[in-house]
Amino acid sequence: MKTALPISFLFLLFPFVFGDAKAALKWREKDITVAVRRDAQEAVRAKFEFKNTGRNPVAVLGITTSCGCTVANAESSTVAPGKTSEVDALFTIGNRHGRQEKKITVSTDDPENPETILTFTIDLLEAPSEIHPQLDRPH
Repeated sequence: MKTALPISFLFLLFPFVFGDAKAALKWREKDITVAVRRDAQEAVRAKFEFKNTGRNPVAVLGITTSCGCTVANAESSTVAPGKTSEVDALFTIGNRHGRQEKKITVSTDDPENPETILTFTIDLLEAPSEIHPQLDRPH
């Protein structure tokens, strides 16, 4: 006579058998803030590093930014378990002034966290002559 395992026993095993097989991205930081002088450079770069702490590879499916002044790219399209990678963001200053906060959405095939939102904040500092124009006048 055959003995069948109770169905409830199989549900108890499910997390142990399949739970560790998922992918998991751990970000070093999701928010980066930098301060630069507007007149010192044309663009500002930030690197958002992450590690795949799961047991399966993670594919980066797409990256979008909150405006056209910022572009972002993944270092690699697939990250193997235990490996690190990064998202490189580039903000073009142009005629912008003051604090700029840009959102970067990273879409992956990680079923636990299919989207991660990164924040790149740039404080554009004015040159001293732009803040106090009278300092540039001859005495």
